Amino acid sequence: MVEEVIRQFRALALIPRATFHEQRAAEYIEKLGIKYGCKTVRDSKNNVVIDKPAHAGYEHVPRVILQAHIDMVCKGTPGRGYDPLKDGIQLVEEEGRITAEGTTLGADNGIGAALILEILRGEEACGPVRGIFTVEEEEGMGGARSLDPSFVQDKYFIGLDWTSTRTSCIGCASSLSLLARKEAVYKRPEYDSAYRICLKGLPGGHSGLDIHRVKTNAVREMIKILQNILFLGIDFELAHIAGGTAKNVIPDSCTGTICIKSDCINKFLGTLSSVKKQMFAFMEAEGEDVVLTVEKAEKPDRVLERQCAKEILDFVQSIPNGVVKTEPGSSGYIHLSSNIGTISTGTCVELSIMARGSRKEYLDLLYTGIKQQAGRCRLDVKCISKEPGFDSKRDGKLIRRVCEIYRAQNNEELTLEKIHAGLECGYFKQKNPDMEVIVLGADLENIHTTKETLYTERLGVLCRLLLEVLRTAGSQ
Repeated sequence: MVEEVIRQFRALALIPRATFHEQRAAEYIEKLGIKYGCKTVRDSKNNVVIDKPAHAGYEHVPRVILQAHIDMVCKGTPGRGYDPLKDGIQLVEEEGRITAEGTTLGADNGIGAALILEILRGEEACGPVRGIFTVEEEEGMGGARSLDPSFVQDKYFIGLDWTSTRTSCIGCASSLSLLARKEAVYKRPEYDSAYRICLKGLPGGHSGLDIHRVKTNAVREMIKILQNILFLGIDFELAHIAGGTAKNVIPDSCTGTICIKSDCINKFLGTLSSVKKQMFAFMEAEGEDVVLTVEKAEKPDRVLERQCAKEILDFVQSIPNGVVKTEPGSSGYIHLSSNIGTISTGTCVELSIMARGSRKEYLDLLYTGIKQQAGRCRLDVKCISKEPGFDSKRDGKLIRRVCEIYRAQNNEELTLEKIHAGLECGYFKQKNPDMEVIVLGADLENIHTTKETLYTERLGVLCRLLLEVLRTAGSQ
């Protein structure tokens, strides 16, 4: 079955499926559902629901919902010329792993979708299955949020948006997506020398799963660099700053353009060299691939008015970023975090922020603090979306059955985790509070980055586990 799942994944990889642009992928999945002889529905949002009846002899097994999202974070290496609306993913298949040629791989969550499609194709005998393929997961979970509740009224639900065959997820954090904006006030530059500062090569990563591991945020680091330049006596005018790709991705690069006095150039370059040494020393291991460059730039037509620039720098420097609150003791469980995902300048200066929390009270307190700081710096902060978490009982029948099968098949225990990240299951559980939910997945690494890797050696472990669950769901 493993090779058939990979074949399904190869086909999906050829279809561009950036968030908010999933129609072609949804049409493809819909056609497959019809081809497989299944009842198939595609809603106005492009979510696809496919029902496969039980094989002969398995009619007594309760139906299990399998779910994956079809959109992906689309990112290419600098100079790649990758157009996520037109270009498919070029897979690089090696022994035991699959990566992409200069882009994100889309195994998050394409491999989950491929596995469901292969089960729906119907070669392996099992009980009845409902496959749900959602859209817009990476940007607000709009597909899960809008899905008709009638589609998730079964008792058992298995999400496939996970990154390990040795662990599973039975709970996730709630989150707030925030947008901070400030009307940009520009003026003509007074200083005649322009320089472009570029910070790149930071680890980046997922703002929930990697927030404890990645200590440096490129946007925050760029702001620190600019603040340090000011602190060390080099005045400048800020013309432009841009960094990050999405609110739920830890930025790995950021660029700023400034104007300085010509007679300060040598001092500026020397100061930046000192700042670079200090920054790299602080980053330690994370600094291995980090590059900080400065190059002469064309003088811009406009720069931010001094007070406007100061307020932006002060705001970014002052708001929480990274892990904010953890469980006391040695468990290290994260209760609250915040990620500055993107910054850009234009008519307005905009920052996207994603906060995650295990409790509503933590998120409310963090949001209040950010709003207060925004008020001091004359920015407007709005909550764009709220995403619910979920919490499954460890002694639920589905979870116990999954663990029993995994133990019998692999002679080891399946680890049950609750994570500091958002999953669509929060919305599905909200629509059906009595539904038992667990999330399984293939072995993935570096999702949301151009180093994303799907390890295929244990893909068979996931396939065997899932098929046996579908054959015996509901058994004591």
